[in-house]
Amino acid sequence: MSSPTDSDADPPGGGVSHLFHNIAHSFNNVFSRRASNESSQPGGISRISCRCHLQDEMAWVLDMKLVSDLDAPEGTVPEWEVFLQVNAHDLPRLMREGFYWSEANVDHERGEFSIYPREDNPNLVRFTRTYYLEDLQEDPQWMARLTVYSFELHVLSTFRLRDLRVKDVLKARAFRSRGREVYYYDAHEPRHFINAIYDDMPLKGWWPWPKEEETETEVEMEEEAANEAGA
Repeated sequence: MSSPTDSDADPPGGGVSHLFHNIAHSFNNVFSRRASNESSQPGGISRISCRCHLQDEMAWVLDMKLVSDLDAPEGTVPEWEVFLQVNAHDLPRLMREGFYWSEANVDHERGEFSIYPREDNPNLVRFTRTYYLEDLQEDPQWMARLTVYSFELHVLSTFRLRDLRVKDVLKARAFRSRGREVYYYDAHEPRHFINAIYDDMPLKGWWPWPKEEETETEVEMEEEAANEAGA
């Protein structure tokens, strides 16, 4: 588990290791370029334009995979798969204080979708829908890209982030700079969980493990996310 090479964690058609290697660079370019463009226009102020300092500080990476049905038989194609790729300034802080997000964190104007051939059958197509999220606190701790994969376009059209739940998380992995792994979770391998930073300390929010015996309710999570968004 020293590097993200598990093929099961890879998004369709691409290696997650390549994404881990480039995600910080791509986020930095997008955020700094957009901030520069908007600040040069009269009155051009966005949520991003005031956060340029983040680009050199997001050294930690958290990657999560969520699926429409964790209990689907092996080999079954899920209705949708979600890949959440988070760059964080201080991942241990997100463990201590909890990692919360909701639709309030989405920059809706940057939403997009793509259509492209399946590698195993060029005559078939698959679809992706991408959302960009950011921490709305005065001292932002993270930024993220969430991509939904499906073989049906209507699934993406009706997909809503508010319907996602922690129980949908299939895998989660976290890395410090240079790819050193610090956290691993696989819903199908309960004996292979590890948190190399805080051991079995219960984690709140979107962390799938470890949890208190009485897991946070979805309402509590939504309230916490709303409070942070309004901070």
